[in-house]
Amino acid sequence: MREVAERLGVGRAEIGAQGALALALLTSYFLLPTYQLTSTIYFQSVNGLGLEIDFMGHRTHLLLASSLASATMFAISGLAPIFWRSKYSLYLSTLAASLGTSLTFSTLVFRERYFSYNGFSILPTVDGAFYVRVPLTQELGPPLYLSAVLLGLTVMNSWTGGRWIPWGKEPLIDRVVSQVVRGDFVNALRRLAHEMGAEIEELEEGRLVVNGLEVTRSSPNLRSVDFFFPRSRGRETLLLGKERAILLDRRGVKVMSVERAVKHLASRMLETEVSKREAVRSEAESP
Repeated sequence: MREVAERLGVGRAEIGAQGALALALLTSYFLLPTYQLTSTIYFQSVNGLGLEIDFMGHRTHLLLASSLASATMFAISGLAPIFWRSKYSLYLSTLAASLGTSLTFSTLVFRERYFSYNGFSILPTVDGAFYVRVPLTQELGPPLYLSAVLLGLTVMNSWTGGRWIPWGKEPLIDRVVSQVVRGDFVNALRRLAHEMGAEIEELEEGRLVVNGLEVTRSSPNLRSVDFFFPRSRGRETLLLGKERAILLDRRGVKVMSVERAVKHLASRMLETEVSKREAVRSEAESP
């Protein structure tokens, strides 16, 4: 599941599971009843659009704002962490799932209040209503259970920061290497910098600078002269390919694996952060 989530751009399996569950909930919400009363001649159900009543083939649809609003809240709950990469999106998801579940129960309360009376089921007409009393069977539909599961999942993700699945977690270096090998060079280094709390400088044409080290990728558009004679004189240069990496520094040219190159970049980022912390500490201690 984790690999599928990363390919979809979700980032973590926990967030991917939440989005998939929200999608399943929305699909069932409009296709299956949340609550229904059934008999041989009478049928009443609550779904994502509102209330549906069928009496001897005569069907009536009633759109309810609470049902449509709850569907909107469930959609926000599933999509917010995917498009907004922040811990606050997890809190927003929990809030949206809570509101969606509350609105669903509000719809059920509305049905019980206005479409049921003293054992009779109400059939609305153009100029009034019929009171129908027949043996009925009550059933709770899958959307109600899925909404409860989604609410619990969003609470779990908010509580743990979306990191509670104990299996299938690759180390950061392995994940970045896999992304570089797949050709997603820029996003791989962005992820590495984000996870380590470091900053990288982005130049034109897909070039990055990490603590004075210019990083570029191997592509048909890259000429050898651009690598061995970089535009920024005196700056170390790292060429990342899908299988090998080449480091050009004052001591010469080194050929290394992609994994070793990523570890070298991680150490450079760590050096930058340590230097910043020492500078801040020195400023704080100076009179």
